[in-house]
Amino acid sequence: MNELVPDILNLIQKAIDGQTVEVNQAVLDRLGDDIKAAFKRTLDGKRKARDPKTLYASEVGKPCRRQLWYAVHDYEGEDLLPHTKIKFLYGDILEALLLALAEASGHKVTDQQKSIEIPLPNGWKIRGRMDAKIDDIPVDVKSASTYAFKKFKEGTLAEDDGFGYIGQIACYAEAENHKGTVGFLAIDKQNGTIAFDPYHATPGWTANAIPDREGLVRDMESEKPPKRAFEPEPDGKSGNLKLPFNCGYCPYKFECWKDANGGEGLKGFAYSNGPRWLTHISKTPDVPPIGPSDE
Repeated sequence: MNELVPDILNLIQKAIDGQTVEVNQAVLDRLGDDIKAAFKRTLDGKRKARDPKTLYASEVGKPCRRQLWYAVHDYEGEDLLPHTKIKFLYGDILEALLLALAEASGHKVTDQQKSIEIPLPNGWKIRGRMDAKIDDIPVDVKSASTYAFKKFKEGTLAEDDGFGYIGQIACYAEAENHKGTVGFLAIDKQNGTIAFDPYHATPGWTANAIPDREGLVRDMESEKPPKRAFEPEPDGKSGNLKLPFNCGYCPYKFECWKDANGGEGLKGFAYSNGPRWLTHISKTPDVPPIGPSDE
């Protein structure tokens, strides 16, 4: 796998140098099918109900169980905005593109979208679909901003894994009883840079990626949501308090923080670097206020 990224780049370099790279028709057909499927998913308005006692690999590694509790208990989160749906669409397209490039560069790509399941206490389970195996190694493909891509390029994801990516790939390793290298094939969606970020899967590593599974089930079965995983942060020296980064991306933040601002809920303001949600206001910001639909 150390040669995966160089092999993909060498493939592209051949075309830059004037060579015609022959690609197996099956690879081209699969790429086309994957892009068409992603396009159809984007325009499919049907919402599949969550199966009882089911958690998903993409969510169990996230640091806030309160967020997961809201999802399991079918609370209504924020609707995705059109531009966010488009962002997810080209993320799926980039995933399909990277896997096609891996295969075209001579690597074996198998088990695309293979279903996995891990049993939990009391009849609960974790389900998911792995992106693929490359050369028999479970791989999760990620598209990222230039800022987020640095974590994959520099191998620092474990230090700040707010979206639970390591827990996700640990599920795939555990379900497949895979010991050894797993990793993320990541692409910077702004400039096309790619990197492979490896991890070494052992039984202890996968267990630590999703710890206290009995406690996880108890939290999901509770009638009340778990405590918040994060506290508000000072917004400069104004005396105001704002949502931390992780909460800002949560679709249940308005429900979770409905007790903010003396029970009035979150107050949003349109700063030049993006929306900012305040839980306490000592000084009203000198920028336009916004509501949930303005993100």
